[in-house]
Amino acid sequence: MEQLGLALGVILMIMGAGYLFKAFVAIAQGRIWYWTGFLPLTIISPWLIFCPPNERKEKAIAKVKDAIWAPIFFGPVFTIMGVVCLSAGADMANLPGTSTTNRLLTSWTSDKTPVIVFDKKNYKLQFPAAVKTANKITKIIFGTQAGIKEQDKLLPTGG
Repeated sequence: MEQLGLALGVILMIMGAGYLFKAFVAIAQGRIWYWTGFLPLTIISPWLIFCPPNERKEKAIAKVKDAIWAPIFFGPVFTIMGVVCLSAGADMANLPGTSTTNRLLTSWTSDKTPVIVFDKKNYKLQFPAAVKTANKITKIIFGTQAGIKEQDKLLPTGG
């Protein structure tokens, strides 16, 4: 079982490096690669293609899309997926993956909430910093009162 975890960890780290390369291509060049044809595969194909397609072939199934939304949407998505795959894969391969990522993202301070927590036994990822931040943002947005005085109200009360 340990060898299977090591092999899956190496595969996840390779996928993480691939996603970071795809993030670089999306951010620096504004390009993504996708398959044409069957619509459900076309929608998820940017996450499945890791090798650049041959741009000289007109009838190739894999295409290149140059668009302004590629660096805006796919750049951050591929970066986050690359970091998560690299750190979880390193943990599965018995390397300090999520602890190194947490140290990097919290500026080497140990008293802050960890960003990524990976449970190797159950293969479960948790993001406690994202949950804590979402709760604080929700409290700021929805928990505020306007503090309007009775004399400043535009409509009479009870009517």
